[in-house]
Order: sequence, then structure tokens, then C-alpha cells
Amino acid sequence: MALEQALVDERYARNKLTQVYNKLEPDSLSIQAEGRLIKMDKRLMGLFVLNLMFANFYRALGEQASIKNGFTAQGITSWVQTLPEEVLPERRKKQSYISSILSGNEVDRDAPYNRKLFKRIRRGHYIINPGMKLRQGEEWKAVYELLNPEDLGFWPGGIRLNNEQRLTLGNDANDWFDQHRSQNLKEFCQNIQALQEEAEKDLEERRLTSSPP
Repeated sequence: MALEQALVDERYARNKLTQVYNKLEPDSLSIQAEGRLIKMDKRLMGLFVLNLMFANFYRALGEQASIKNGFTAQGITSWVQTLPEEVLPERRKKQSYISSILSGNEVDRDAPYNRKLFKRIRRGHYIINPGMKLRQGEEWKAVYELLNPEDLGFWPGGIRLNNEQRLTLGNDANDWFDQHRSQNLKEFCQNIQALQEEAEKDLEERRLTSSPP
């Protein structure tokens, strides 16, 4: 919650975040990806980017998914510029560096130290890996059971228009645009579910293959 607030409130980010961040930041996070247990130290930039996606999931992803986009290096770079040096060093705020973290941790990429954190939905656009699991109590749960895509939404187009634009476009055109975005968001949620089911199926096949006869 502190990180989410810092991403939208520059004054909070500069004046208050540092005071609470070191106390709230977990030392590590353990995940399951493709059946492997992966423990990530807080110093890893991949974990920081993942936490940014968690923090801005409901605020930003619905708007992007409604136009068939995902999280991007450019978008994340713009978020982090106001974060204090104590939270994120300047060298880690560069778009090229953030882009390398996203691409180096893609589910479908064979890369050294790949922790399978992100799924690329199209060039330059990513979501949190639907096959990832997080521990909740004694159970491991799929990440999108904890982050509910069905709760994603977007700002209606009419809110963005001034009076002249509303008169020019008319209500029908604006309503059509919002219906189109709603359909995109619905398809996005369905895609998330399909990717999660595919990941579970692949994991079960691995278990059967590796089990002794």
C-alpha cells in the first residue's frame, strides 16, 4: 500500500516513503514457478519490479488491458522516477535496465537466472506470470487467485473528454468505444484463466513424466 501511494503521490514518495519502506519491505519472497521453488532476495530488481506490478495491479492494469496492452518498461520507468534514492538507486530507474529485467525473466525465454516472473503478451508488454504461485498460510495459491482480474476496470472514455469533444464524438461513439474496451477486458480475463490452466496442465505432465513407473 505504501508503494502504491508513492507511485501516485510525489510528495508522499519524497517525504514519507523512505521512513517506512525499510520497515515494511520483506527480506525475501518465495514463489513457485513451473514447479520450482524460487526464493528471491529483496536486493533483486526482479522482485522490485514484481512488487511494483502488485502495487499498481488494480490502478493501472485494467486501463492497459482494455486497450490490449500490459505493463511496459516505459510505463514502469515513468512510475519510479519520483522514488527516493534510498528506495531505488538512480541506475535502476533507467528504461533500458528495467526492460532487461522484464525480458530476462520472461516465462518463455531461456535466459540465465530466469525466475519466470513475467509473461509477455505481445512485444514489450508483460503481465505477472499466470503460472506463478505464492504461499498463503500453509498453501500455495495461483497468483491470480490472490489478484482477481475480474475486479479490473478502466476510466470511461467520457470522463477524459471536454465538452467540445463530447459534442464532436457524440454519446453513441463514446459508448461504443467503452463497450469495445469492456470486451477487451473480458477477453483479457479469459486469457489469464486459460494461461493459468495451461500452466497447471504442463506442471502435471512434468510430474507424471518425472514419476517413477
